[in-house]
Amino acid sequence: MTIWIITFEIITFCFFIIAIILTLKNKSYRSLSTIIAGAIFGVILEYVNIFLTEGYKYSQDFIFQVGMEPFNVPIMIGLAWGLLLESSHKISESFHFPIILRTIFEATFVVSVDLFSDIIAVRLDGGFWIWAGHPAVLTITNTDFMGISYGNFVGWYFVVFLSSLILHLFDAKYKQSKLTVLIIRTVVCIIGAEILLLLVLYLAMQLSNWVWLLFLIIYVGSIIVLIIYSVKNKILPIKRIPNYFPLVYFIFLYLYNVFAMIYLGLAVQIPLYFGLILIYTMFVSVFLIKLTWLKEIPQNNPIEN
Repeated sequence: MTIWIITFEIITFCFFIIAIILTLKNKSYRSLSTIIAGAIFGVILEYVNIFLTEGYKYSQDFIFQVGMEPFNVPIMIGLAWGLLLESSHKISESFHFPIILRTIFEATFVVSVDLFSDIIAVRLDGGFWIWAGHPAVLTITNTDFMGISYGNFVGWYFVVFLSSLILHLFDAKYKQSKLTVLIIRTVVCIIGAEILLLLVLYLAMQLSNWVWLLFLIIYVGSIIVLIIYSVKNKILPIKRIPNYFPLVYFIFLYLYNVFAMIYLGLAVQIPLYFGLILIYTMFVSVFLIKLTWLKEIPQNNPIEN
């Protein structure tokens, strides 16, 4: 019985509907543009990637899919990607980072979620998706991280990085929220990020067994850069997260992962990794609660635009 797949799919659809309602209620039309761009981009990206590489295929057990097997893509994947993109934008917006560091923060945050969720997704109900030539074993090699190709993490890092960068640069140049501007913003993100990402993935494929090193450099390097910049410039939050959505969505993702790990027995097989998930979840949850609930945010940040 594919209870884990269907549960995740239905809840993701519910979150997507709630996010759309919130953006419309608050007249946050740029957020609506981000969510829609992310959702469409996510589905197109998956389809093109599967079609070109045939490196993996999705389960047939999802309720809503586009494309025929083995090129089928669950619509839920795009929706989840749109929700993560918008959530990461709202979190990074709370800090006075330059555009490039906002983009790095968002990419690192989403990949951190991916590092935990992917090793679970390939094991539940026979796998949300199955990697060709990458067995779901709990080993770390120069090609796989517990059954997940390092190319997957590199790809998702640049998915977020490139799409976010395009959106931030567009917003910096065009501050109007007119319908035509937002439509162009959405289309530019989808097409621009797709083209740039395909180039990045092509280059990554040429690295073959060195993809793990590329991932280590960009992921760990991003964390180090963010920490050094934040400490050096005494970065403080300057803006509240406008609603509870990023907090609730994040907590759902991690509770799902935690219960799934217990169900799969991974909490016993890889206790250190399970412990890291719990620590990370609590840290980020407290962090998001603070940014969401604070009555006042200090405005004495020394960094200027």
